[in-house]
Amino acid sequence: MKLETYIKKFKKRVRKYPDDWYMYRKIAKRLVYKLKKKIKRNPKDISLINWCGIIALELNDSDLALEMFQRTVAVSPNVQTLNNFAYFYQIEYDDYQKAAELLERAIKMNPNSEFPLDGLVNINIP
Repeated sequence: MKLETYIKKFKKRVRKYPDDWYMYRKIAKRLVYKLKKKIKRNPKDISLINWCGIIALELNDSDLALEMFQRTVAVSPNVQTLNNFAYFYQIEYDDYQKAAELLERAIKMNPNSEFPLDGLVNINIP
């Protein structure tokens, strides 16, 4: 089955069973497994790596998510990858300073992008 089809199926099942955590985890674990296999074959595909990081966050696998987000920034540091990595630091580690640094880097790349600006505005550095 193509990955895109599997991702659509994942989203559809999550909408169908919003309260069934067991079903959600089962589907997400299978998706991460498929993503990791595809990433091995194509280690520079940012969308695959990014999806794997996002799903890992959903599964509360912060180690895998960190690995994937670090990899996306290493392969292709763009606004989206930096924004996702900053979000990870903010949510998982409460490291607002690191998140702000990543968002500032993203803003330098594209000053017109709304996502890093919104993220930077919403960070409350203690």
